[in-house]
Amino acid sequence: MYRKTITRLGAFLLALSLLFVAGGPGARAQDVPPLTADGLAEFLEDNQDKVIVVNVFASWCGPCMTELPGLVKVREKYSSDQVVMIGVSIDESVQEVAPLFSQFGLNYPIYIASGGFSEDLGIESIPTNFIFAPGVKPVYADVGILAEEDIVKYIDGALKQD
Repeated sequence: MYRKTITRLGAFLLALSLLFVAGGPGARAQDVPPLTADGLAEFLEDNQDKVIVVNVFASWCGPCMTELPGLVKVREKYSSDQVVMIGVSIDESVQEVAPLFSQFGLNYPIYIASGGFSEDLGIESIPTNFIFAPGVKPVYADVGILAEEDIVKYIDGALKQD
């Protein structure tokens, strides 16, 4: 009886540890859904009363990986009532993105670009960032690393527009 309980507990702990090695509880395939340009438009509309930050990236993009820790810190600074942030990966699969949850402690939703997302939005290079003030008023849209302090500056400015 004791040996069977230990074996079951060991199997459970192994399965649990594999989940976390794969990228944590937020990194399962069903938790990294696809996002089209139309889906992004719906997301913007649903959150139009907030500041919205959209980061387009890929796991193989060095500058994108440099930018992620600052985005995580920015997400921690603001309440979800004020600011919503999402990442949209242009990676080919969720398996490429999943390890980033544990590696960077991602604290905002991540999606996989789908259905011509990049083409529909004219994204030709990454990282690309968009910041919108309430009312979905564009505040920032550009390619390249956006430093943490600059993201904060744009968000603070956008919050004042409300």
